[in-house]
Amino acid sequence: MCRRYVDEIWLRTEKEVETSIRLLFEQHRLVVEGSGALSVGGLLKRKEHFKGKKVVAVVCGRNIPLELFKRIIA
Repeated sequence: MCRRYVDEIWLRTEKEVETSIRLLFEQHRLVVEGSGALSVGGLLKRKEHFKGKKVVAVVCGRNIPLELFKRIIA
């Protein structure tokens, strides 16, 4: 299925994932685990690619340890 529908796969660093988690909390008050924030991380890294286009990012999952979440948003 991936070969048919996926054009590219983008890798994100831990720091980029943390930035996405922080942004989602600060701007939208969403608590999201790392895997749930990956779609936003991809968009942030390649935002020029999507400029002027309609984009949907699936953001899901709140299974993040409280101490880790506090450290990321601090």
